[in-house]
Amino acid sequence: MYYSKACLLGDKQAIYEVGRCYYYGIGINKNEEIAKIYLDIANTYGIDG
Repeated sequence: MYYSKACLLGDKQAIYEVGRCYYYGIGINKNEEIAKIYLDIANTYGIDG
């Protein structure tokens, strides 16, 4: 997953996208708890969709 690699490199938009993937189950098992963690982190960077 390219978004995961971008997260490791510190890409803030990728953090949001990984959260979205977890929330909707896009290319990965759906997990709203993990999604919330990623989306909360993205929100601290001012990214909310």
